[in-house]
Amino acid sequence: MFKQGQFLHRLGVEDMDVGAPPENIADRNKANRSHQSMLYRKGRKSHYQLKDDFRLAHDREPNPLEIFKIGRCKELPDGNEQWVDDESRSRYERMIHLSTPSLDSESGSTPISAEEAFVSVMGKDRSGHIRCGGSQETRRTWYGTGEGSSFTDYQQQISNIENTLRMEVEELRTEARRRDSEMDEMRRELE
Repeated sequence: MFKQGQFLHRLGVEDMDVGAPPENIADRNKANRSHQSMLYRKGRKSHYQLKDDFRLAHDREPNPLEIFKIGRCKELPDGNEQWVDDESRSRYERMIHLSTPSLDSESGSTPISAEEAFVSVMGKDRSGHIRCGGSQETRRTWYGTGEGSSFTDYQQQISNIENTLRMEVEELRTEARRRDSEMDEMRRELE
């Protein structure tokens, strides 16, 4: 069992006053946010809301690289980008560099997927935490039931389910049209 000081030290917040009166909570939160290595610009908007907004705008699932940018960069009306900090901008640029083909034919480097670029710059997901996935996501919920499944496998599973549902909806519509025509025929017979 940890003592309170050891516990707070492990959390990295040893200077936190646990018994702080309510008026100091805002100051404590400001101090804790100042220790964050990378800031998040969306405030109280969750990763799930960001993903839903992206889905509505682009009619597809966002990859981790896109979620990273959405959460840390603001597109200005003049076309420029405003990043929350230089570290986020440089990490994003490294991810883009890794995932886009080079015009320099001598480099010989082949581009990698956006997901692989994200993992190489940000590191692998830890057990129980998916980067840019939200607080509720785990490897199992994000990637599916297979332990080694990738993001693209997960997208493929979603696509298969969507296609199956579309086919079932179309079959139900066809059945409803057939029944409507039978009902119309029965009404004509009764008249």
